[in-house]
Amino acid sequence: MLKVLTDHGLKSCDDQTIKNRTNFKGWHCKQTNYIIDAGWWEVGTAVCRTPYPVSIDDYTEPKTIVCPNENCFCGTDIAMPKGRTEDHLLMIDNMRLKGKLEPHDKIYAVTSDVGVAVDYYTDRKCNFSCTYCDPLSHNYKGTWTSLERMQEAWTKVNPLNVEKITISGGEPTLIPHYIDFVKWLKEKVPEATIWTLTNGTKQVSYLKELNKLSLINFSIHPEFINDRYINKLERFCEEVNLPCKIKIMYLPKYEELISKVYARFKGKFKNVHTLTAPLWDKENEMNLMNYTPKQFEFVHATQ
Repeated sequence: MLKVLTDHGLKSCDDQTIKNRTNFKGWHCKQTNYIIDAGWWEVGTAVCRTPYPVSIDDYTEPKTIVCPNENCFCGTDIAMPKGRTEDHLLMIDNMRLKGKLEPHDKIYAVTSDVGVAVDYYTDRKCNFSCTYCDPLSHNYKGTWTSLERMQEAWTKVNPLNVEKITISGGEPTLIPHYIDFVKWLKEKVPEATIWTLTNGTKQVSYLKELNKLSLINFSIHPEFINDRYINKLERFCEEVNLPCKIKIMYLPKYEELISKVYARFKGKFKNVHTLTAPLWDKENEMNLMNYTPKQFEFVHATQ
């Protein structure tokens, strides 16, 4: 949940609502998070790469910047404290919630209940080749970043007071030693919640073992799913350990298939939250795809 300072007091909302409503250009963004990329050996403080990432060997602490972008790239960046002015940021901490954000509310600042978050990228390699993804990620041949190198990337940056870690790739579960890394991370940061972002192509037995250590966010890509895939995912969802999400990427030409998958999982399994997610413009990752108003309505209706 996000906390939003408005002209009618402090309100709450989700990140999808903010994505579609707010231009953050010129806002003061307090960059409290870490974006660690073990494969490319770089670290930044925002998924939008503002300021631009540096080598892990040259890293210094996050700071407050004036945002040059009109839109936030993802929920991780939206959740970082940001305000039209630094004073607006200070005001949020001293106010009580007054309900949910309304369409007529003017927004002055945004923050989250989540503390320091880390987005951790393993290797930019994936066994899918989605039309809306970076083609550089479509090749998963060659060597993987070693377990020791993945551990070194974390310890060199040494993020403090971490509450949430989201691990992605590419496709992290392709890495032979991925579960070993998650076990190490659990011991290193026992107080943090770990999420794995995966396309769900591994076997049910593997996913169940991983789910003992990590919450799982299944990224469902309609270009690459079939009945066998959906049946396997259902078998996994019948008995989950830690909570999971099923996030279906919204590609309009697959709306009929997306609707069927959404209906098949929504509210059917304990500890499994199902939703659709809008996609970003491949040519300009600071903007969403050019959806029609009706298509936006579909996304909002399937949250």
